[in-house]
Amino acid sequence: MKRYLKKIKFSEKDSVKVLGAKWDPAKKRWYVPEHLLLAPFAKWLPVRLLKKCAAEESAAKSEPVKVVTPPFWLDDDENESSDSK
Repeated sequence: MKRYLKKIKFSEKDSVKVLGAKWDPAKKRWYVPEHLLLAPFAKWLPVRLLKKCAAEESAAKSEPVKVVTPPFWLDDDENESSDSK
C-alpha cells in the first residue's frame, strides 16, 4: 500500500524528493516508499500516517542498531591489483 503525503506545494517538491518520496503520475501525488521511515516526512503526513510515524519511531528506538562493515578482503584486493601493475 502506498503511503501518500498531503498535497505538496511545488516549491517543496524538491524537499520531499531528496528525502526519497516518489511521484505517482496516475494519482498526481507524492508518496513514501515502504522501505523508508515516515519521520522525515512528518510535515507532510496526513493524520492517519502521523500515528504510524510515532509507532515507527518508538520501535526504532527499541531495536538494536546493526553496524555493517565491508569485508576486509575488499581492501586487500585493491592493494594487490595496484602492486601487480
